[in-house]
Amino acid sequence: MKTIKLNIFVSFVFMMVWALPTRAQLFSNNDVNYHSFRSPMATKLNPSLFPENSKFYVTLPRFDFDFSLPLGFSDVIMHDNNGAVIRIDSIMDKLTVDGKQMHARFGLNTQFDMLGFGFRIKDMYFSYSSGLHLNTMINIPLNTLQLLAHGNFSEYGREGNITDINLGDDNIFRLQAYMRYSFGFAMKIPKTDATVGVRLNLLNGLEIVSVDKLGLHLITDSSNTRLMATTELYTYTAGVAPLVNDSKGVRINTDMFQNFSIKTVKGFLPKSMGFTFDLGAKYEWKDFIFSASILDLGPGIHWTQNPLQITSKGNNNVQFEGIDLNLVMNQGGVDTGYTNSLKDSLMALLDTAVASDKFWYAVPTKVYLGASWSLNHMLRVAALFHGEFEPSKHSKLIFRQSTNLSVHFSLFDWLELAVGNSFTFDGKKPDAWNPAASISFNIGRVFQMYATLDYLSDFRIAKAKAAHLYLGVNIVGYTKPQKPKISSYGDPKIEVE
Repeated sequence: MKTIKLNIFVSFVFMMVWALPTRAQLFSNNDVNYHSFRSPMATKLNPSLFPENSKFYVTLPRFDFDFSLPLGFSDVIMHDNNGAVIRIDSIMDKLTVDGKQMHARFGLNTQFDMLGFGFRIKDMYFSYSSGLHLNTMINIPLNTLQLLAHGNFSEYGREGNITDINLGDDNIFRLQAYMRYSFGFAMKIPKTDATVGVRLNLLNGLEIVSVDKLGLHLITDSSNTRLMATTELYTYTAGVAPLVNDSKGVRINTDMFQNFSIKTVKGFLPKSMGFTFDLGAKYEWKDFIFSASILDLGPGIHWTQNPLQITSKGNNNVQFEGIDLNLVMNQGGVDTGYTNSLKDSLMALLDTAVASDKFWYAVPTKVYLGASWSLNHMLRVAALFHGEFEPSKHSKLIFRQSTNLSVHFSLFDWLELAVGNSFTFDGKKPDAWNPAASISFNIGRVFQMYATLDYLSDFRIAKAKAAHLYLGVNIVGYTKPQKPKISSYGDPKIEVE
């Protein structure tokens, strides 16, 4: 029987590891705590998971911070005989996979969870949580670095006699700040060992700035060195920042501060609303627990406060054959007619359309598939697949993924230690070293303190490209296990009254 159980678990783990990531590393994670079934942290990632052996819990303010970088500090700042230098060619080599350039992606994500609570009534579970979310992402187009390193006559991007270098990319920049208010419900399906849960997330948008697409094509005809350029732009902004588009152009509306009043204060209150859903399920079979969840499924936030959408009007094309100094200087002075024509040609590239239409924008949708195997009442091994869809409106959808393996040690309801490792992709090869560690301990079976450090890409700070810190305090009302009850499969099972 033990051999059969082991084969089932190993097969499940193999399927997860087989789906190794193919893009930059995820951020905004707490994967190692997904299988901490005595902690409310698991409920955050799956609405069907409720702390074991507990009647209620209260989550006090908690802090969540993570970052991800394309390269470590020592990969950018190098040392030679002349001291510290930045070598673009070395950076490009580290960000190259099979001759193809990877994205240089910077991620910074913070969450500040405020008051939350949950309680159990027989086989039903209710929960509430609230918090502030800030998601920031920057993509630096590596084509720009390539141009700085090799110029526009390199073999890069060459097709026939034409060199086409795009100094832009999709998903260039995104900053999205919003409040989240979540209401959850879960219940155990009668006469089964399955639990299902659903959670409604009400979102209140504070600010969004997104550049979904930025294209600046520099096209060089190698036969006559003529330079042509085209642009493509899709950017969005909305929120409490008083941006307006009027006869003075796109600007911050400072007029509202001239006559300061209660109405001015109300203008800074967030008015953009939205919603998403979380769905989760858990199934217990002998010593195994299988679970799945999908978070933030839905339209996201409807940005209605100070919305602006800036897009390029068309495929403007500018040809540049150089500057004739004989035309610039005419009879000892500057020929403004010639210079103005040059200026008009360049401004044509920046010809944009500005609209004040309201728009929807999604928040990242996450998918979790988990499996755990309890070897005894103290030791458990687990595996977790985590996928994430990066939102956009006018660019390709990006799917990121990782696989986490962890071991959990529990000492009744007093202490839980967890160690794990995530398989990610660092931009050059599958990275099998992203360790994680978590500790959770209870004081007097009431106060639960926890700290987690995961997705640490390297113990050496100068080489670290990612890290995630998560810490806080909970109040958990534990109950002692009662007499064994018989599960739907006829096996003894400990439950609480």
